[in-house]
Amino acid sequence: MLRGVLRQLDQSLENASEGFLQANRNFAQASRDIKAVQAGRQAATRGRSADVIPAYQALRPEAQTAFRSGYVDPLIAQTEGATFGVNKARPFTNDAFAAESQAMAPGNDLLQRRLGREMTMFETRNAALGGSKTSDNLADADALGIDPSIVGYILHGNYGGAVRWLIHAGSNAVTGNTPKVRPAVAICSCATEQVRPILIGLFQH
Repeated sequence: MLRGVLRQLDQSLENASEGFLQANRNFAQASRDIKAVQAGRQAATRGRSADVIPAYQALRPEAQTAFRSGYVDPLIAQTEGATFGVNKARPFTNDAFAAESQAMAPGNDLLQRRLGREMTMFETRNAALGGSKTSDNLADADALGIDPSIVGYILHGNYGGAVRWLIHAGSNAVTGNTPKVRPAVAICSCATEQVRPILIGLFQH
């Protein structure tokens, strides 16, 4: 009964005032725009391109902005939650994402070029290492100044000798936190760490 009374009151006010009528229309439209955020989030996680693209294109510009914001949010969370060192650009190289970003991302051309560059950087590094961590380990060992004798200690079960060597080498040998190791790690990880700002900068604007 109260809802019925409120509807009648609302209708009477709309009939009596153009300003009130327009305010109600603006509020209803803004509410629909806000709902587009959730629609975009669902499209990124469970949608099909054949459904996502027409649904996006049917929205007015303000709702499209909200849709894009919701769409890119779980993708950013995905890149932030991925294991360090994995290729974070790879999930964005499939046909579905390419089609959806072509339809939705204002900066899609630049987005695709930058994702392609990240893929190339990761693949080049992986090919140079032969898919192995050996090169990384050797580089770290060189930066740490590891004496090959410690390897001999461990292989021959002389753990006492290995421990004495580590104590002698100091804390940097234990942590791998030397001046040469830190920038090397930063350079190696840069390719996949750039995906999040790429998505933010080119999908949300």
